[in-house]
Amino acid sequence: MLPSALLLALTGTLLIFNAEPGINWGIWATLVAVGMLGAQWMERGRVGRMTAALAALGCAFAWGAAVTGSEIVLVLDVLAGFTAFSLAVLCMPDERGVDVTLPRMILGPVEAPVRCVAEAGRRVQDAAVYAGREESLPVLRGVALAVPVVGVFGVALSGADPVFAAWREGAVAMVADFPMGEVVFGSVLFLGSLGAFGITARGGRPAPRGLSAVPRLQLQLGATERLILFGAIATLFACFLVLQLTYLFGNAPAVPESGVTFAEYARRGFFELTFVAVACGLLLATLRGKDGDPGDARVIQLLELAIVGEVLLLLMSAFRKMLLYEAAYGYTVSRVWAQGFMIVIALSLAALAFELRGPFDVHRLARRTAAAVAAMLLTFTYWNHEAWITTRNLERFASTGRYDVSYVTYQLSASAVPAGLEAARAIGGARGICMDQLIRERWAGRPALHDSWFEKNLAVSRVQSALGEASWHGVPPGAWDGLALVKCAAGIA
Repeated sequence: MLPSALLLALTGTLLIFNAEPGINWGIWATLVAVGMLGAQWMERGRVGRMTAALAALGCAFAWGAAVTGSEIVLVLDVLAGFTAFSLAVLCMPDERGVDVTLPRMILGPVEAPVRCVAEAGRRVQDAAVYAGREESLPVLRGVALAVPVVGVFGVALSGADPVFAAWREGAVAMVADFPMGEVVFGSVLFLGSLGAFGITARGGRPAPRGLSAVPRLQLQLGATERLILFGAIATLFACFLVLQLTYLFGNAPAVPESGVTFAEYARRGFFELTFVAVACGLLLATLRGKDGDPGDARVIQLLELAIVGEVLLLLMSAFRKMLLYEAAYGYTVSRVWAQGFMIVIALSLAALAFELRGPFDVHRLARRTAAAVAAMLLTFTYWNHEAWITTRNLERFASTGRYDVSYVTYQLSASAVPAGLEAARAIGGARGICMDQLIRERWAGRPALHDSWFEKNLAVSRVQSALGEASWHGVPPGAWDGLALVKCAAGIA
């Protein structure tokens, strides 16, 4: 009954929506009448005389739209036809017309749509329950989970691939041009048709109560839902990797006339790929399922491991993007921390893969992930990465002649001061002198705040030692006035 009502709604939308009245109204009314009488015959084995007579009368009024040219007559035909179909729905099992009373003729066009909507809702609910009894509900749940998850991942990956970006723009355009009017109109036709079919099929009898209530959804996913969800994710990532094979692991900016700059190549998709890696890891760790068929469990395990492998490839591509960006534009704290964060994600994914291969212990996975995070934090705490960044950028200066003096001067902490002064000496010239003076001006007097023995700090001690040494260019501290420093800063910004 649902397929027939849906087909009828689609046909009515195509024939009637935004179309001038003509034979289209008569055709659709005839299809409705045939559907109502067919539903009654299939359910009861016969067709009621009054139902058939009223449906035929409604069709006669509807075909009038193909004959009359008067707008007033057309409106009256529509009202009369709608009333006839309403009475055909309401006046059952009356076979003699005694139920066709004046109040019913007046109120029928209002009562019939309400009853049809209620009947349609019951039919849809019964269909969902029946699908659940036939073990189809897990498929619906799996699709309901897969569509938004794959949609989110697809939108995220569209920032790293022009093909995915084109698909995203096409989807946005489709949503912008979405035929909302047709959908609403078709939905009204569907509910009305389904309700009319259901009521006429029952022949005026009360709605049956044999079907059970909608089953309560389980929090734990079954094998079917996980197969659909993980299969969709694995397919999406595989499609992305195939499209991006050259772009991700090649060097597109090095290709002449590629139109891709290093900045665009490195930035494009880096955060999106990292987000997908983190979100997918959390998804695999949290969406655990109940025990089921061993064969399904094996397939699910292989899908999970395949997804982990694909995510690791995505993460490797993001890491390589950052390496290329650093080679072209230098090192910064945020870029180095981002690389450390990606290493932590990779270690966490490896731990996740280990858990997926055997009995899954989420607490053990959390401990190993926390250990990786702690190791990264301790590494950046005790490793003077800011000095390393300053030195590496100086090495780039020897080959490129470019050095971001303002970044070292204004954005790095005290840990970078000794290396910054050494870099200024190595750079030399006016730029080196300016860099040396600005660093000394910025940090002059600050180390004195740590004079107490319980305030001792290794980085501050190194700053004191570095600032205590005489400047290599012979310009004494304080020799430049504020205006000179401002001009110097403006020249290196």
